[in-house]
Amino acid sequence: MARGKWTSEKQKDLFVAASDMPRSPGHPFYVALNKLLAEAKFDAYV
Repeated sequence: MARGKWTSEKQKDLFVAASDMPRSPGHPFYVALNKLLAEAKFDAYV
């Protein structure tokens, strides 16, 4: 675009809300770790 020339087009939003992003299923290691900690009732202990 040349200097001093304006168009009627507006720039689109650059940011996306985190709630609009798809969630990943997570890494299998952490899924297994959370299951193990839940079975051991680790949260209640801590």
